[in-house]
Amino acid sequence: MPKIFTTLDKIKPAYDITYKVVLFICKLLLIADIIITTMSVIGRYVPFIPDPAWSEEVVLTCMSYMAVLSAALAIRRGAHIRMTAFDVYLPKMVVKVLDILADLAVCVLGIIMLVAPIGLGAYFANLVATYGPEIIGDYGRSMLVYYPLCALYGVIFFPLYAFLAGGRRGVAAMVKNILRPAVTAFATQSSAATIPVNKEACDSIGVPKDVSDLVLPMGCTMHMDGSVLSSITKIAFLYGVFGMDFSGAGTYGMAIVVAILSAFVLSGAPGGGLVGEMLIVSMFNFPAEAFPIIATLGFLFDPAATCLNASGDTIASMLVTRLVEGKEWLAKAAAAKKSRV
Repeated sequence: MPKIFTTLDKIKPAYDITYKVVLFICKLLLIADIIITTMSVIGRYVPFIPDPAWSEEVVLTCMSYMAVLSAALAIRRGAHIRMTAFDVYLPKMVVKVLDILADLAVCVLGIIMLVAPIGLGAYFANLVATYGPEIIGDYGRSMLVYYPLCALYGVIFFPLYAFLAGGRRGVAAMVKNILRPAVTAFATQSSAATIPVNKEACDSIGVPKDVSDLVLPMGCTMHMDGSVLSSITKIAFLYGVFGMDFSGAGTYGMAIVVAILSAFVLSGAPGGGLVGEMLIVSMFNFPAEAFPIIATLGFLFDPAATCLNASGDTIASMLVTRLVEGKEWLAKAAAAKKSRV
C-alpha cells in the first residue's frame, strides 16, 4: 500500500471522531428546529404557550448551519445528491469515470478552500511590498475617519429621525431602546441576526406589530446608511492610494451614485458586498490590485456599517408608524400599554 494511504489510515480515527461530533451537532440543531417550530405554531392558538418573536430567525439560522454541516457529512458518506438518472443507461466504466471526476471536483474545491486564505495573505503581502508599508497606516487613518463619522451620524441624525417620528418622546424612546440593537449589530455584523433584538425594541417603543414585521425584514436589504458611508470612504481611500485627484462635481456625483448602487442595490445579492467593491473598482477604472485592498477595507468597516444599518431599522419603523398612525401614535401606544396592565 502506498505510504500516503498508510498515513491516512493513522489519522482516520480523528476523522471518525470529528464525523460523530458534527453528526451530533446536526441532530441537536434538528431537534431545536422541531421544538421551536412546534412551539411557535401551537403558541398561535394556545394562549399559555409562548410564541416568541425570534422563533423564525432562530429556526432559519439553525437550518443554515445544519445544511452546511450535513453537506460535509454527506460528502464523507457519499450520500450527497447527484444526478443518477442516466447511470442505468451508461456503461459501468463511464459511470466509474464520472464518479471519479465528481470526487476530484470535490477534492479540488476542498483544496481551494484550504489554501485560499494563504493565497489572499500572500497577495496582500505583495501589495504591501509594492505600495509600501504605509498602506497599513492608510488603513488605520481610514478607520479613524470612518468610525467617528458613523458615530457622528448616529448622534446627529438618529435623534433627528426619532424627533420627526415622535417628537421629544420619540427621541427619549429611541435613546432608551437603541443600545441593544446597536451592540448586537456591531458584534454580529449581521442585520438579519439583529432582527429579534430590533423587534423587542419596537415592541418596547410601541411600534405596531404589523409595521415592525414588515419594516424590519425589508430594512435588512434596503436600509443601508452605514454601507453608503463605507462606500464613499472606500472610493476616497483608493483615490488617495493611487495618487488620483478626488475633486470636482462630476467625481463627487459619480461617487454618490456608485456608493448607493454598491451598498443598496447589491445588498440582497449573494456576496453583494464584494460585488459592490468590484463595481467601485471598475466604474472608476482603478487597477486590478485595488480589489483586495478595498475588500480588506470592507472587513474593517463592516462592524460600524452594520451597526448603523441594522439599529436604524428600529427608527425606520418609528417613521413608518408616524406616517400610518399619525403624530399621536406614541401617546396611543402608551395608553394601550397602561390599559393592558
